[in-house]
Amino acid sequence: MITTTVKCDRCDKQKVNNLGPEIQWVTIQVIHAWGTELQPYRRGDASLRASIMVCRECAVHRGLIPAYTEDDKKVAPSAPPTIEDMIREIVRCEIEATR
Repeated sequence: MITTTVKCDRCDKQKVNNLGPEIQWVTIQVIHAWGTELQPYRRGDASLRASIMVCRECAVHRGLIPAYTEDDKKVAPSAPPTIEDMIREIVRCEIEATR
């Protein structure tokens, strides 16, 4: 019998014979391109590609995939404050400082 074991590169969770946590490939690629009037968008030979195998929990925790389920929302990173939130906080601090 052949046993296939897949392991998360971040937290070392294992999936044996398709049983266990969901583990998937995540690939990020950056391609260097430039252009001129005569030849727009020429692709250069400078590109960067990185692939890792991560479980769903690690991918959601690092913001690589969106949080859909309640379990995902527990490990998802908090949203950064918007510019409006930062302005409100500055105004609140200034109002409190003048009192």
